[in-house]
Amino acid sequence: MRFTYHLPTKVHFGAGAVEGLEDVVGGRKTLVVAGKSSMRRIGLLDRVLEILADDEVAVFEEVESDPSVETVDEGVKSAEGAEVIVALGGGSPMDAAKAMSVVAGNGGTARDYLRGKVVSKAGPDIIAVPTTSGTGSEVTEVSVLSDHEAKVKNSFRSVHMYPKVALDDPELTRTMPSEVTASTGLDALTHAVEALVSKRSQPICEIVCMESAKIVLENIEDAVEDGDDMEARTNMMYASLLAGIGITHAGAGVAHGLSYSLWRVTGLAHGTACGTLLPHIIRYNLGYDNGRYGKLAVYCGFNKVEDLISRVEEINMRLGLKDRLGGLGVGEDDIASMVDVGMTGSARANPRPVNEEKLASLIRDML
Repeated sequence: MRFTYHLPTKVHFGAGAVEGLEDVVGGRKTLVVAGKSSMRRIGLLDRVLEILADDEVAVFEEVESDPSVETVDEGVKSAEGAEVIVALGGGSPMDAAKAMSVVAGNGGTARDYLRGKVVSKAGPDIIAVPTTSGTGSEVTEVSVLSDHEAKVKNSFRSVHMYPKVALDDPELTRTMPSEVTASTGLDALTHAVEALVSKRSQPICEIVCMESAKIVLENIEDAVEDGDDMEARTNMMYASLLAGIGITHAGAGVAHGLSYSLWRVTGLAHGTACGTLLPHIIRYNLGYDNGRYGKLAVYCGFNKVEDLISRVEEINMRLGLKDRLGGLGVGEDDIASMVDVGMTGSARANPRPVNEEKLASLIRDML
């Protein structure tokens, strides 16, 4: 047995964790990065600014869903002189904040890093305050950005993008709409399952990913149905955290690669796309997973892998997802462009090898 495990992020988990933000910032000049009006509208931005009332703080609240390279470059202007960047929100503000830190510390543009520019050093410290339970971005070295000029959504990674501190406060997810709760929860489930069977998976990943998947399968419906169910909310945030730890070490697979394709063709939310694809990808990978799907099925209380797949399909149905890509408006004419986007780094970690021909056949089977 031989593997490497590295997680430089300090995690504070539990109700009220956000109240420790001032101690973490420590009086340094700070940029708070948030979504477009959402954090202000529900009062969380004001709460954070109140906690940091004695510090020099600027605010950039222009991050859209699936943040663009242009938005990151604009945010870097607000980060001038900042020693800390606080990412407040879901995966989009966290991904944008990470990229802002990189550009602020290394120069260039966000698009440069999507195209392979090396991150040579750390920028301003990143403090992650997640308000959703899905991306696990508070414990990953990855930033996912949209490049509308190239019509792609892609990721880049660097050890310098790990947040220094994550404040995982389940109370901050209470106001999450049901559709966001569903989509982000399915993202966490897909992270856990794909990292578990990835070519790069290792023993610690197996442990955290199996526990994460089990928690999501047992709690996602309760969290969607009752946003005030804080037991379910807490469990979902914990599952998201575990899955983030798994995916940053092991990577994802074809479901994640194709989720970017679905976004390009249909505009479907990332987590919803992942959830739609997941049952199909599990079946596609069977026999190439080193028995890990079977281990997961037993761990989750099922007799066989097909029972696990059926449970995922049941959840998808109850959450209103389509079971076929054709139901999303995807047709034969879309396959070529989906293959082009789907053959990303995520596909390389998939346990079953894929190439353009195999991926096209897989997409066709899912129509």
